[in-house]
Amino acid sequence: MDENQENRIKGEKRFWDKVASGYDHFIWSTMSKSYKEVLATITGELKPDDIILDVATGTGLIAFEAAGIAEKVYGIDISPKMIETAKRKMKKHSADNIEFRLEDIYATSFTNSMFDVVICSNALHMMKEPELALFEMRRVLKHDGKLITPTFCHAENANLKEKIGLNLMRLLRWIGILPQLHRFKREDVLEIITGAGFTVVEQKEIDPLLLYIKSMQKKG
Repeated sequence: MDENQENRIKGEKRFWDKVASGYDHFIWSTMSKSYKEVLATITGELKPDDIILDVATGTGLIAFEAAGIAEKVYGIDISPKMIETAKRKMKKHSADNIEFRLEDIYATSFTNSMFDVVICSNALHMMKEPELALFEMRRVLKHDGKLITPTFCHAENANLKEKIGLNLMRLLRWIGILPQLHRFKREDVLEIITGAGFTVVEQKEIDPLLLYIKSMQKKG
């Protein structure tokens, strides 16, 4: 591993470890409506025999919902604190078909074509090299599998509250607290995803800044 990758991993772990304890509260207090719609749309895509990978699982919010439908869910995150929090929640949810792992999506330990569905929710815009992450998602996804990637597009028109939030994130990025922030337009996200070898099957707007790529499949 080169020095740039080591620095990336350290920076990402440091930031996400710091926010892990308050992550659930932040999500439900700031974006409850849109997150519920994201969850409902994701679960509507799943089948009982699916093997699922939840990338950047955080505290497992999506993984636990998926586990209520699918055969098996693997939730991975680069933050040890996020994974620890997700594992503590397993008793509350009584979920025995989830496995949480500390993994870097740029180079996971999973075998080729292992998953029916790969979910990467609200994460691409905060990855240093989302294209490389998508190539790894493609490697572990079955040839007829689906990739689901709700992604914030901060370069689109936003209301006042969203602009204030974005400016705060840009400040955190500028002073080095936030490891990465891409100000995507919708076409940027679609270009990155198709450039990694996927075909967009369906897309929809959850809110003015959140583009939901509902279902994607590998080419060929």
